[in-house]
Amino acid sequence: MRHTLPLFLLLLPMSMTAQNVGIGTTTPNASAQLEISSTTKGILVPRMTQAQRTAISNPAQGLLVYQTDGVVGFYLNRSSIPAAPNWSAITEGTNQWIPGVTANSIYNLNTGNVGVGTNAPNYPFTVQTGGIGIAQQSPDGSTQIGFYTTNGNAYVQTHSNHDMNFSTNNGTPQLTLKTTGNFGVGNSNPTNKLDVSGTFRATGNAVIGGTIQIQGGSPAAGRVLTSDASGQASWEPLPSASSFQNLKEISLGGTTNWTVPAGVTKIWVEVWGSGGDGSSNTFPEVGGGGGAGAYASFFVTVTPGSTATVNITSGTGNYTQFSYSGDFVRAFNGEDAFPGNGGGRGGIVIRGALNFSLNMFYSGGQDGENSTYLVSESNVGTKTVFYRGGNGGDAYKGRGGKGEVWAVPSGSAMSAGTNRGFAGTPVGFGSGGGARTNFGGSPPVQGTQGAVLIYY
Repeated sequence: MRHTLPLFLLLLPMSMTAQNVGIGTTTPNASAQLEISSTTKGILVPRMTQAQRTAISNPAQGLLVYQTDGVVGFYLNRSSIPAAPNWSAITEGTNQWIPGVTANSIYNLNTGNVGVGTNAPNYPFTVQTGGIGIAQQSPDGSTQIGFYTTNGNAYVQTHSNHDMNFSTNNGTPQLTLKTTGNFGVGNSNPTNKLDVSGTFRATGNAVIGGTIQIQGGSPAAGRVLTSDASGQASWEPLPSASSFQNLKEISLGGTTNWTVPAGVTKIWVEVWGSGGDGSSNTFPEVGGGGGAGAYASFFVTVTPGSTATVNITSGTGNYTQFSYSGDFVRAFNGEDAFPGNGGGRGGIVIRGALNFSLNMFYSGGQDGENSTYLVSESNVGTKTVFYRGGNGGDAYKGRGGKGEVWAVPSGSAMSAGTNRGFAGTPVGFGSGGGARTNFGGSPPVQGTQGAVLIYY
């Protein structure tokens, strides 16, 4: 009986009915099994350390405790299996997700990093997993895009069988990667591995292992790619093979007029300047070789019955010239060799009004070589002097004459034919003559004449 009064006093503020219990209130809410009402006090749940919490045997689902060490706060067991508890912290303060000012938005005041699959995130949002880490999908769930990682590899990809598009400012696609692997720039439906719509520029080198197809500029079978002065390329027609069945050679000095035959509308022209003569000096002054004449080739659009004019002159400073309809190409002759051992200089090409085709090819003549002298000594101490006259300059498609060589043993008399080589003969239009001595009145080796070849 000694405990009757305290128990009675304890039960005074509590009201019990058949359905619920009220503490601090005589009218507990009908929806609550237990209602505690106070304006000055709260509820104090069991307080314990982390070790004590994890030591609870078979905790019931919904069991609530307050942890006093480690990450301090309320912990709730969410597992329905007592033997396998799942304790989770109830966030508070800066760790709490709060509704945002815009509809259906939330935010977190935590200024640290968020980790998914890792408790040590290094960035504001870090996902650590193998395979798909982040994905966004369409409202119907059919289209997905995001990130995929493996150890050593990272991908930005579509997770569904759909194309990937890239754009800026919420605009239309500017880059498109098709499921076939074709990539389009300014083209949303690329049909090749790289399909660019518009102009592109490469500042480095381009290495192409296969064929090149250039569709712009009116391509057609038998055309060639040519460039203008600014580097713009275009396809230009070549005369058909059947239009070059004939050849007109003009290699005589003076002026020659050639009439364009009926049915001929385009011709191909080759022009050579004359080669310079090699020198012919008194022994031992074996002189230099003559320079080669210049060369040019080009196409000309012509009118049947019209006239082209060819001028061929000889000697240093002169030239071979082809002219038609107010335009001309002039290939200068190579210079004759200088007295002594000086070789002649090769000729150059100049053009007129540029009305001929832009795919013109030209080459300056090669300079003639100078003479050389060499003294050699045999194993018995006998010295021999070698005199080599300079070679003539090479012209395009032609080789200059060889200079003659004298070998004079010490003490030998200078006589005709003594150990003497012979000057070569120039080969091809415009080649320079080789040098030789004037022993016995030998004339200099002449360079070959200039010429014009017209293919039609």
